[in-house]
Amino acid sequence: MSDPVLDDIDDLNEYMELLRSLSDSTDCYYVIAEDKVTHQPIGTCCAVVKDGGSCWDIGYCIHPTCWHKGYAKEMVNALVQFGAQNGIKTVLSDVAAENAGSCGVMRALGFTPTENGTFRRSGSQTEYKSLTFKKLL
Repeated sequence: MSDPVLDDIDDLNEYMELLRSLSDSTDCYYVIAEDKVTHQPIGTCCAVVKDGGSCWDIGYCIHPTCWHKGYAKEMVNALVQFGAQNGIKTVLSDVAAENAGSCGVMRALGFTPTENGTFRRSGSQTEYKSLTFKKLL
């Protein structure tokens, strides 16, 4: 839930170019998911490198018009597989406890909830209850 909703961004093209420019980072991978047919962006995901490179902390955001179509599961699974191919041993993901869809994606991909916490969404003072999901590779 840390990425802004794409509809709330004043200049979507400028925002997507910013994300594309982050590809030079050595401690974080940013990915823009595109529709396979139209090549229009449908969401973003990232993996932050932790613990000397053995762990990734991942997150994702999908445009609401693309929810319930399997994109989140496909995107997270691809990111996890990419991590496994690059020697990652553990993947973590913080999910809003009330976000049943994302909690379901994590469970379907073999993640286990390991702790409870809270977080604030960027640009907001609202505090959300969260679950940290963990998957050992």
